[in-house]
Amino acid sequence: MKFHQRVKVARLYGGFTQAGLSRLLSGNPDANNSLLDRLENREDGEGSVYTTQIAYHCKVNPYWLAMGVGEMVLDKTTMSDAAATVGLAWEHVKSPAREQLALDVLSTALQMMPDDHTLRREFERLQRDMSRRRQIQSDLKERPVASSRAPKRQKVEQ
Repeated sequence: MKFHQRVKVARLYGGFTQAGLSRLLSGNPDANNSLLDRLENREDGEGSVYTTQIAYHCKVNPYWLAMGVGEMVLDKTTMSDAAATVGLAWEHVKSPAREQLALDVLSTALQMMPDDHTLRREFERLQRDMSRRRQIQSDLKERPVASSRAPKRQKVEQ
């Protein structure tokens, strides 16, 4: 099942119309269904900045919605295990977009289960790792680049 199909299945499972979920996601009471219409009909889509919010509001597994892996609906124990696995599995992925998605999945799971200590530890660890990487990248950008050319020698006149 592709992402756009999972979005529609999740929306229907959550009992929302396209317009209803669009209003909830945008925070605009006058929003129409264009946001969900685009997500549900974009066959080449691989995700959305709204993925974790859709999962949260529709009460589906955010990992399933984002990646198509696992069960659509999880009980709290399975949800905790799945979210922790996301954090561990993407620990070595260097793509900032994937790291952010993992962080979003863990964040959504924490909203559903705020007392889960395993999730909280994984979430905090991933936040620290991402922060360190950003700091290193920032430091590298600020560091002056040494010239690869040797300085020119001046001729000595006699």
